[in-house]
Amino acid sequence: MESNIEWTHTNRGARAFIYKNQKYRKRCSNKDGSEIWVCCKKSCGASTVLLNGIIKRYPQEHPHDELQHSSEVRNLLQNICTETKKDLLTPVTEIYRQNLVQYKRKKGTAEDVPIFNYIRSTAYRRRSSVLPPIPKTLEDIIIPDDLKFLENGDPFLIFDNPAPNRIITLCSPQALI
Repeated sequence: MESNIEWTHTNRGARAFIYKNQKYRKRCSNKDGSEIWVCCKKSCGASTVLLNGIIKRYPQEHPHDELQHSSEVRNLLQNICTETKKDLLTPVTEIYRQNLVQYKRKKGTAEDVPIFNYIRSTAYRRRSSVLPPIPKTLEDIIIPDDLKFLENGDPFLIFDNPAPNRIITLCSPQALI
């Protein structure tokens, strides 16, 4: 049986595949080595069986629409979300713009790419997953050792009093003069 499978990942990073513009995630493995894959839509009961990456039982009809983006657009969106997690200093809007320009150069048009407002919350949520939590109290503030000193080795953390009323003083020695 021939199968046209495009391997990808789910939103949470698990392995998945796309077949006939429907996305499947792995549910379980059988003793005979076959794997049962189910549709990624929770309300959909469609499933299929793979053995060594080849479809052995074809999926049933899906009661929902197909995926709305082509594989190139899905790759573009995945690249944007991956870059937002890796490059924490570049604004998400700039990462989106850079990837959109590259896509336009390659394809000639970007009319099928969603506008930034549709992917903004996903991109910022992915970025916040790698950032440390925002401190709620003074005791929650942890200053890493590499931030306590300047590049030339001079101290930057002048005073840190862990008493009940915490006081933190950050200053270069030249600014004290």
